[in-house]
Amino acid sequence: MRYAGKYERGEKKIIQAFGGKIIFTPAEKSLPGSIKKVREITSSEPNNYFIADQFKNPHNPEVHYQQIAPAIWKDMKGKVDVLLQEWEVGELFKELGNF
Repeated sequence: MRYAGKYERGEKKIIQAFGGKIIFTPAEKSLPGSIKKVREITSSEPNNYFIADQFKNPHNPEVHYQQIAPAIWKDMKGKVDVLLQEWEVGELFKELGNF
C-alpha cells in the first residue's frame, strides 16, 4: 500500500498487523509521487501485483453511485447538510451529490 508521507492513519496499524509493508513517498510529491512509486515497484514484477487504479477504472464512479453514496444517504436518513472529505475521493463527493 502506498501513502504520501504526510498521511498516517489508523490503517497503518492494521496493514502492519496483517504483515503488509507500507512504503511512504515524500509528502511534497503528493499523490502523483505516490502513483509514480507504485508504477516503479509494480513494473519490476508485473505478475506479482494487481493495481485497482481508481483513476483509470471506468467503474470507479459507478461504484460510488451504486454503493457508497446510498450507504451514506441511508445512514444520514437523507439529511446530509455538510460533507467533508479527503481530496483523493472526489468521485464520492460527485456521486453523493448525484444521488
